[in-house]
Amino acid sequence: NSDSKNLILLLKTQGQDVALRGVLHDIHVLSRSLASISFTFIPRLLNVQADSLAKAALSSMSSPAFVAVD
Repeated sequence: NSDSKNLILLLKTQGQDVALRGVLHDIHVLSRSLASISFTFIPRLLNVQADSLAKAALSSMSSPAFVAVD
């Protein structure tokens, strides 16, 4: 099992894991402000397009913006 799959299982069952305690806590705290939330594990190979989009967004955020100077 992957770490992501284990995390989703813990979120769905409200389980505990010492190594993931902080992450689980943060997710639970943030999820309280939402009207509805669900967690589903999707293997990376089945989620290539979303993975690529997320990586491109992160890359664009870390690249300096081009500023035209007259």
